[in-house]
Amino acid sequence: MDAGLYQSALPTHPPRAKLEEMIRIYSAVLVLLCFVALAQGQQAEPAKEVKEAPGEQYPFFTDAENRLILDFYRPGSGHVPPGLAKRDNPPSAVAPKPLSRGGMVPATLEKALEPFPKDLDRRLTTVPSGYRRVLYGTTALLVQDATRLIVDALDLPKR
Repeated sequence: MDAGLYQSALPTHPPRAKLEEMIRIYSAVLVLLCFVALAQGQQAEPAKEVKEAPGEQYPFFTDAENRLILDFYRPGSGHVPPGLAKRDNPPSAVAPKPLSRGGMVPATLEKALEPFPKDLDRRLTTVPSGYRRVLYGTTALLVQDATRLIVDALDLPKR
């Protein structure tokens, strides 16, 4: 048989010089992409302290505050959310009404809202005037005083 016939069926490799040139080009492109990604990361806007709603800005619980609040009420911490403090009592015929971000605190529930414990409140950033942090059952709320609008809510761990 003809040896040339078998050689044509084998894959051909580019010459070594061509292979080295391709590696240099790919390396240069990779380095360039890294610089572009790094430059974009430095130009990114800093984290906003206020969530934006159409036409108005509201404060919110930051990630750090979320961690502090959840850690404060974690099981085994010795701190119990008001909604779980009276667990020995028989269940009420009417369960607490769930409150969530964007909703309103009904005037009838205003007395059921409890301020944050002073020990926890000292660890958190200052709330803008016109807002307050309160607890309702097992939910931490950030409420706008004038309108009773719930601008942020955080579910606390249930034991």
